[in-house]
Amino acid sequence: ALTLLEHIKTFKIRHLPDTKCNLRIGLHTGPCCAGVVGLAMPRYCLFGDTVNMASRMESNGLPLKIHCSPETYEALSSRGTHTIEPRGLMEIKGKGEVFTYWVTGRVQNTSKRNNAPPPALRILQSSPINSNGGSSENVKLVFEQSLPEPNGDSRPLV
Repeated sequence: ALTLLEHIKTFKIRHLPDTKCNLRIGLHTGPCCAGVVGLAMPRYCLFGDTVNMASRMESNGLPLKIHCSPETYEALSSRGTHTIEPRGLMEIKGKGEVFTYWVTGRVQNTSKRNNAPPPALRILQSSPINSNGGSSENVKLVFEQSLPEPNGDSRPLV
């Protein structure tokens, strides 16, 4: 999520070069179910309360911010790898009042594992999302992520 935010700040939308692309990110930690759904156009889907809560974090977030739940805060703070700031109590649909947080960065030099550079991202495709036939400021982005191998090489992960 942090790498996406770094890259989105410099991303240029081809058909709207003067418009900044904003991204809201929501994180939640927990179990979910995954599977391929559909026959004519199969899609990989995630289901469950964890997915719904992550969606609520995103929809209640702000542009260019990473909004996370208390469960994600616990998971990240126990590792000591990220800087996290409290946002405060938020009314979350279906959950009531929940104390939420902003993930603001990575902690530098916490361990050898954490000194590895963040995964490299490359934008593979950028296309306008246009449901009404007119111009659109909504853009679909497809990313490729390269993860560093132990030997220093990178392998693409799409």
